[in-house]
Amino acid sequence: MLSANVTVTPGHEGGVVAVAGSSHGQRMAVGPRGIVGRVTTRFKGTRRVSPVVALPSHDRSEPVAGCDCPSPYDLGVRMDGKALPDLCAEVLDALTRRDDHAYGTAFEALAQRADLADEAELSAAVAVLGSALAGISLGNGGDVARLTGELVYRGGDPTPALAPLALRVADALERAARFVTRWHELGDGELPDPADPDSIPAVLGRLPAAEHGLAEAWFSADPWSSGLLLPLQRPAVRSQLPHRDRLIAVAGAGAEDFGAAFWLQGLLRVLDDEPLVVLHRETGAGYELTLGGVGDNFQLHTLLAATLIGDPAHGLLPGTPPHPAWIAAATDGDPQPANTIHGQFNLVDAHGEWIWNEGVPADIPAVDGRRVVVLDPPPYPRAWNTGRGYPLMRPALTLDRVLPADEAARWLASVAPASVAPVSAPLA
Repeated sequence: MLSANVTVTPGHEGGVVAVAGSSHGQRMAVGPRGIVGRVTTRFKGTRRVSPVVALPSHDRSEPVAGCDCPSPYDLGVRMDGKALPDLCAEVLDALTRRDDHAYGTAFEALAQRADLADEAELSAAVAVLGSALAGISLGNGGDVARLTGELVYRGGDPTPALAPLALRVADALERAARFVTRWHELGDGELPDPADPDSIPAVLGRLPAAEHGLAEAWFSADPWSSGLLLPLQRPAVRSQLPHRDRLIAVAGAGAEDFGAAFWLQGLLRVLDDEPLVVLHRETGAGYELTLGGVGDNFQLHTLLAATLIGDPAHGLLPGTPPHPAWIAAATDGDPQPANTIHGQFNLVDAHGEWIWNEGVPADIPAVDGRRVVVLDPPPYPRAWNTGRGYPLMRPALTLDRVLPADEAARWLASVAPASVAPVSAPLA
């Protein structure tokens, strides 16, 4: 059974509409509460929002727009008093039996129940799914991985599921990388589209039976990787994720081929409770801050301006603070504000190298255990359209201390002057 493919297009009233192609050939449009957002990665200077795959959230008073099948309520799909763990078991049983109808019925009931479940019920459901993750085949398990991630994000205890999920994601991406090598060895040219199930028979026909598992991984790595995208936007889950180094390696290797791996590699490098020293070269001011949950340096740029520009009488920097919509886009509002976000600094590290907005805070080198950012005037106008790449991850940038003038001066004396920008540079 193949996992559902989800595509999101802009919706009305600032929302998004998710169109899910299920294993039953049906198409369902889900309103803004069902899926938070997905558009593609950056292209030609346009920043985009990461995929966030979520259970549809249905309401009896709100018909499912665009669905070419009867409402689940009209079909008599009811929870019948079943708790979420029981419905998870039904989903797993239907997958094992390859019963598409039973799977669809159980999944719809599960989606309804998940909206009502408390933390204890969510945790019990995660335990049921977690016990299945280690043994389910890669080809059958993509939906289970994504469902597990959704329930963990909603508040379920990740402990029973996080280790097997991380291991299976790493295994899928490693096998997919071996598939790429084998495919090129066969001289078959362009890689098959991993999102095209119609190409599976032809691909299997090119490989010996002993290597069919590599093809299974190629067509399954993306949905499995998606299973980590929601939960890793919670700091409590990030702090206990096992096998992080292995995942970083394989997600980085698979980022060109799988959209979920691209976004996963960013989440795996997110810093939490990270000390930061920020220096303003022009005024000589210095600050100690604590950073967490920031997805890239575009977002960091806006948050630094929002935190540090203010009343100079209180030790803050002169200037115009970011527009409230830009701050909301970088924190907990619409990630893509109506007006373009503008940069107010040039970020430089302690060695004088530019800190490109396309990078992540983890790239910033540390000095004496603390990452150092120097704020210089922008050498040219910078603008971008998205405040944060991970819409459900809430950032934290706390100003802990304004450095005394002598301490700030010592820090500034230890950093190098800003280098000249390289000839070939990122867009922002």
